[in-house]
Amino acid sequence: MIESTKVYEVQTHCSLTNHMWDGYWLLIHPPTWRSLPANLQEIMSTEFDRAARLQRIDMARASPGLRGGLVELGMEINRVDSEAFQRVLSKAGFYAEWRGEFGNGRGSCWRRKLGRWPDRDCKAT
Repeated sequence: MIESTKVYEVQTHCSLTNHMWDGYWLLIHPPTWRSLPANLQEIMSTEFDRAARLQRIDMARASPGLRGGLVELGMEINRVDSEAFQRVLSKAGFYAEWRGEFGNGRGSCWRRKLGRWPDRDCKAT
């Protein structure tokens, strides 16, 4: 995303925090979602999850050359202690806020990857 949106033109530093934000959101109006038959919800969830995994594979394939390219464009790259970064986010309420927005449902990337949010077990509500 940094490269495709040309963030390097206005930002001189990049910290590798082992997380990302991107502008790709897929949202559906809750009453509309609930009105769909369960089999269609399952198909849509499965296909949206599949497409998200494919997008992440595409990003991972593009990433190895990205760092060098950004350095060549003048961006300074900083490494970050990911666990310390997650602790600070947890203490600030970041994970609780987003868990409140999106829940611990099957679509939670943290839950699928770690079996928990970085700040607690997903089974807790």
